[in-house]
Amino acid sequence: MSTVPAAKARCVRDASAPALPPTVEGRECSPEEFEAKRRNGSYYLDDLWKIVREFPSAHDVTSAADLPQLAERLRSAYRDVNYTVCDASARFDGLTHCTQLAQAWAQLVHDARHSRTLYLVRRTAANSGPLLALQRIEHLRHQCSEWSPLALIALVRDEQRLWPRHEVAAEPELEETLGALVRASSDCPVCGDWLGAQALTAYACGHPVHEACYKRLMVASSAPTCPLCRTDDVAAPDTPLPEAPPAAEDAAPRPGNMPTETFSRQMAALAAVMGELDVEIDDGLKGSDDRIEELVPMEELERVEETA
Repeated sequence: MSTVPAAKARCVRDASAPALPPTVEGRECSPEEFEAKRRNGSYYLDDLWKIVREFPSAHDVTSAADLPQLAERLRSAYRDVNYTVCDASARFDGLTHCTQLAQAWAQLVHDARHSRTLYLVRRTAANSGPLLALQRIEHLRHQCSEWSPLALIALVRDEQRLWPRHEVAAEPELEETLGALVRASSDCPVCGDWLGAQALTAYACGHPVHEACYKRLMVASSAPTCPLCRTDDVAAPDTPLPEAPPAAEDAAPRPGNMPTETFSRQMAALAAVMGELDVEIDDGLKGSDDRIEELVPMEELERVEETA
């Protein structure tokens, strides 16, 4: 599944395909067009690449930032917070069926939630169909614009961000945004809980910490030592971090991570459906998560299985 099937490249010019909502590149769609997109989802079930023809500039996978080199540039920057960076773009190469997309996306979300890794997914010529299908799904959830084709997805812990091409900033700004995402998804070096659960401040060295944890350390020492780099603070920070999340009592609850056993059972069930539909299964993927229901509702899979 490393190359784009020739049939998928031709689908943009398939004169026999049914009428679809007009492209919305460069403008916002009307409520009627939005509803038409929602109703038209079943058209892409067995061929995700049909959606490519709705994006006239889909052949252009460039953006304001040098995305192919992004993961390499970020790896050294995140070592100090014990995070790795992985370019997962190839996981979506050549996928054609909606269940393949559900399998690949669910595994990626699961991996992100259970590791200290920033996953990056770039839209390329080999994965354009599946990535545009993901963009449509998030667009229908009011989480992503279709003003331009999707360029980049970032996943870290429970956070997922999608950038259409027109929203991708040049390298310094984009890397700063991703850095803030990683820092907020790290653990407090004092208590070990997720940093995003409480308001933040930082040591003089720049490492973030829960503001409440820092205040407790200040009771014992006027210059507490950073547990990560052992740097002594000369004084307490004057202000919290610029992008500090809300305090715990105001913060939204974090979604629970699916237990590995349940995760494996759901992926096995999805693989069984794929087998019945004679869809190629990626044996390297072992799990799923609760977003399978968002990508491919089980009742829709059951309907497809009954009519296959």
